[in-house]
Amino acid sequence: MPGTWHRAGAQPALTPVTAITPFGFISDFAELMNAHSGGHFRAAGLDSKVLGGQGTGQAVTQLIAGQAKFTRASGLDIARAVYAANAPLLVVATLYQGSNWYVISHKDKPIRTAEDLRGKRMGVVSINGTTENFLDLMLGAVGASPGETKREAVGNSPAAFQFVKQGRIDGFIAAFSVAIALKEAGEPFEAFNSDKYAPMPSQVYATTREVAEKEPELVVRFLRGLKASVDDLLKLDFNVILDRISKDFEVPGIRNRAPLVAIAGASKELWFTEGRENLLRNVPALWDKGATAINRSGLFKVDDITKLYTNRFIDEALRT
Repeated sequence: MPGTWHRAGAQPALTPVTAITPFGFISDFAELMNAHSGGHFRAAGLDSKVLGGQGTGQAVTQLIAGQAKFTRASGLDIARAVYAANAPLLVVATLYQGSNWYVISHKDKPIRTAEDLRGKRMGVVSINGTTENFLDLMLGAVGASPGETKREAVGNSPAAFQFVKQGRIDGFIAAFSVAIALKEAGEPFEAFNSDKYAPMPSQVYATTREVAEKEPELVVRFLRGLKASVDDLLKLDFNVILDRISKDFEVPGIRNRAPLVAIAGASKELWFTEGRENLLRNVPALWDKGATAINRSGLFKVDDITKLYTNRFIDEALRT
């Protein structure tokens, strides 16, 4: 997209762009906040603004309404928005190739397989949300119906393990950050990753098809800035990143940095589960597995998963 020139000989004006996270400014979105605070979007010719959303639904609504042009979300959530609600979205990059969701239980009464979920009462982050959908995907993988497992909303917090101890639930599904916190607290838990039964791209960047069609250079610039930020996170101490982004964003838990640093270290492993050569790229074979899991579960129907994503923009961004 050509820049707007103020006067002869002047540098082109920065192009405004707004991105929105699905859940505020938690440190897990550091790559997006650092792209802004670290000047990477500016270096790509963008005048950036990053908003903190209150749920994936709100973030998707903002994209469709034109209030934001990019968001990061679960690959499953974006697929559901496209195939079940006909949202005009397009996935332009994948950050987490591996799942950040774990099934957590007590080591004295472990849930080690999807078969073990039959007849259990499981905690989910929210009813009808991402974790409940993943629960259905895992049940579908072993031929079980959703009705065989009861559900209870317990949030995404280490505190949910107390419900397990009390016998209120048999286990729960939560983000890997919760498993890290439980490990640091010395809690007697077991966990397995949802990828064991329902592999698919975990955290993706999406825009609308209109933006992709009408502003392709904007998409490339956004991804170029994002890649530079990701490179920062790979080479710099995460405390340096936290110092930088906290000047522009209110990062929850920043006064107790040890868990945030531990989570950041673990998250990078999920970026490379499909190989370092596929950093930020959409891996067709992984999307195919996701479509198979979705169709098998009956959550919604995926006719052609290749319509959901493209590597056109990230490939160009990586070349330059």
